[in-house]
Amino acid sequence: MKNVLTNNIPVAVLQGFSFKSDRFCWLVDDCTIAAGQWICFSPDADEIYPDASSALARMLSTLESGFGGFLQLFGHSAAELDYDKRLQIRQQIGYIQNSGALLANRSLLENIRYPLDFRSNHQQTDLDVLNLMIIMGISPYRDYKIHDIDEIIRWRACVCRALITSPDWLLFEGIGDWSYSHGSGLVWHYLKDQVRKQGRAITFCLPKKNPYFEKWLVEAGGQVINYRLQEENK
Repeated sequence: MKNVLTNNIPVAVLQGFSFKSDRFCWLVDDCTIAAGQWICFSPDADEIYPDASSALARMLSTLESGFGGFLQLFGHSAAELDYDKRLQIRQQIGYIQNSGALLANRSLLENIRYPLDFRSNHQQTDLDVLNLMIIMGISPYRDYKIHDIDEIIRWRACVCRALITSPDWLLFEGIGDWSYSHGSGLVWHYLKDQVRKQGRAITFCLPKKNPYFEKWLVEAGGQVINYRLQEENK
């Protein structure tokens, strides 16, 4: 498979795409996600839907079955992928869970380099991991276990863990440590740089509308895509 950054193949195409969370079914507005593009999936309602944003991020990152409509990733129809191709595409996606999912028995540095243990052809070293931790402002915690650090440090470690494999698409569940008062901080400057210089697509799945974040994203050159409640399963 060609690297998406070297051609004009979209990262993702969604047409009539629907997904389920708990008892509800959701419909996503049609969109095409290109390399080097910011996208934010936001609910078309004022209520909070954490299960929906998690289900959407998980569906797109793991390619689980059960979605409706058309989904194309890196030029391949998700419905037609065999097992090997599915795994190959998953390796092009860096998934950042809002809850973290870090391993309690490993240090922060070990958690970040953990995905490399499953890639025999990687060229990254512990020095590369440490340099990324320095960029994200978490290098002083390299030897800490996750129960000794706060949620912001854990989230930044999850960002590092996703980035260390050099994915073509970063997919966020939520927006981590972003806030209106310091939304353009260290991590977010780096993410902007990833979009601009590396051509990496970055997508956020929001559990509720966030006008401040959406305004910031649009001003940074991004686009907001809505998803809405389709029906309630009886």
